[in-house]
Amino acid sequence: MPGSGSGSMTTPKEVKGMKPVAIYARVSTRRQEQEGTIESQIAALQEYAAQHGYQVRPEWQFTDQGVSGNVLNRPGLNRLRTAALGQTFRYLLVLDIDRLARDLRLQMLLLAEFQEQGLEVIFLSSPPPGADTAG
Repeated sequence: MPGSGSGSMTTPKEVKGMKPVAIYARVSTRRQEQEGTIESQIAALQEYAAQHGYQVRPEWQFTDQGVSGNVLNRPGLNRLRTAALGQTFRYLLVLDIDRLARDLRLQMLLLAEFQEQGLEVIFLSSPPPGADTAG
């Protein structure tokens, strides 16, 4: 497990006392897209971020509209995965685990990848598979 405080992480123009966070939202159908589900997800994520001391920069908002959660190759997710390599943010907010991926194998793959990069993923509606929910 990588040690914290390695000093290699930079956050440009980070607001003092605010934790840098990215957000990811996804809808899979045109109907969901038309009903504004992406916007409602983003609004909920931004509200949570504001209430909990997270800083969300516009370039740290990643979305996929009309894309299945059963595939790994999604434009917004691909951009998120690339951005996570740069470690400009340390946290990722997602409304629910099924917004990240529908398939359990993809969920586990993405969570392991993000963990290896030192990124903490926070789900507002449900814990990830295998998470300890006590406490």
